[in-house]
Amino acid sequence: MRLVQVNVNLSISCILDQLNQLIIKSTDGATITSAKSTVTQSWIGKTVILTCVADGVPTPVLTWKKPDGSELKKVTAMENIANADMKGDNDFGSYTCHAENGVGAAATRKVEVKQISKLDSL
Repeated sequence: MRLVQVNVNLSISCILDQLNQLIIKSTDGATITSAKSTVTQSWIGKTVILTCVADGVPTPVLTWKKPDGSELKKVTAMENIANADMKGDNDFGSYTCHAENGVGAAATRKVEVKQISKLDSL
């Protein structure tokens, strides 16, 4: 028989339950697998739907942030779907999906929504 050594980068947490049984749980930092919007261009008065999908153990906290940095929607889940209402010029720009679960560095992904002016649509 031949032994092969394999190095695996795996994080685990060990806890004892109420019966003093050892429970081992693997953990994995949050990663964003997809961040997208229904459209890349829109105009004032419309709603753009933003979708962010992530992986991680424990389940990550996903936060969509507006171009000005304010929070649009925050959930603890593998998916965050947010409605971005285009009410004014400041609602256009880069929306950021932020994924964090306390294991390793947080992940971010940006989605750009550009404004269509009346002249652009003619």
